[in-house]
Amino acid sequence: MKRNGLRRLAALGAMLALAASFGCSPLPTAPPLATNTTPKGGVQLLRDDDDEGEDGRIRLPDDPREIEPVEPVDSAEKMLPGVVGGVVAAGKVTVEVPAGAFDGMGMVKVTVLDSVTRHCRLEITPGGLNHFDVPVKLTFDCSDFTYDELRRSGVQWFNPVEQQWVQVDTYMDFTKGTVSARLEHFSEYKCEKPKPGKASW
Repeated sequence: MKRNGLRRLAALGAMLALAASFGCSPLPTAPPLATNTTPKGGVQLLRDDDDEGEDGRIRLPDDPREIEPVEPVDSAEKMLPGVVGGVVAAGKVTVEVPAGAFDGMGMVKVTVLDSVTRHCRLEITPGGLNHFDVPVKLTFDCSDFTYDELRRSGVQWFNPVEQQWVQVDTYMDFTKGTVSARLEHFSEYKCEKPKPGKASW
């Protein structure tokens, strides 16, 4: 009787140990841990151990530009006397300041943000000079456009109030392959290649 009782206790202990070992082992069907990933658009998803979050949820940043700021493709700046004027060029963007465009001295800066759409930012310092007595000429080198693309292209200005691109008066030089506009102030402009059958604006 005692011998049978000991055998039963030993068998029961073995079964308990086996059950405990299954309870502690990781299951192959367990969900994988979230990892840092960067989806289309360049917005990085962050785990809570990468940031200050405590709920363990993946979150998006409030402003993606804080993580991946837009880097300029090219830029150039030059101090110009308004009475004389001058030329500032960066990449495929050229700004020609005529004599008498503004009073005093001004630092004119051209920043190319996208070489494909020729998106550029034009600035002058001090900012009080950003209204010209004589229009400044902005020219885009579009020599890679076909004749039809050049004919349908146009210079666009970004309206910061409406948050949209607006077509401005445009001049084409089919011999040089350029597209130009005359500006009364600096802002952001572009001249992208039009899609087949459509104008660029």
